[in-house]
Amino acid sequence: PFEARERNIDGIRVSNLQTIQYEIINFWQAKGTIPKTLDELNDATRGVSVPADPETGEPYIYKTTGDLSFDLCAEFKTASDKTAIYPQHYPYGGVSNDWAHGAGETCFHRPIDKDFYQPYPKKG
Repeated sequence: PFEARERNIDGIRVSNLQTIQYEIINFWQAKGTIPKTLDELNDATRGVSVPADPETGEPYIYKTTGDLSFDLCAEFKTASDKTAIYPQHYPYGGVSNDWAHGAGETCFHRPIDKDFYQPYPKKG
């Protein structure tokens, strides 16, 4: 039961990181730049509030690594199954094992492909 609880919490962490990744991409598409901090993603009008670690309440680690790339990091309690498939929070759905992780701090490097994720058209 204890390990199952830890795996469940780690699953929430992955889901949170997927949500953050989606919001970073959305931010870039809307503003043409990635946020300097995760706090920039918070937007009461759109109902966006950056999730924190479900166990500690601490914010996730976010580092910009270039104009169109970033790292998202979390402290995991368990190693994911190497064949784990995590659902993606993308408008078109899909699955990926790009969220496989070991126990301990794991960082996920994410580049934004500007040919795939194009900026939103500007109005007016």
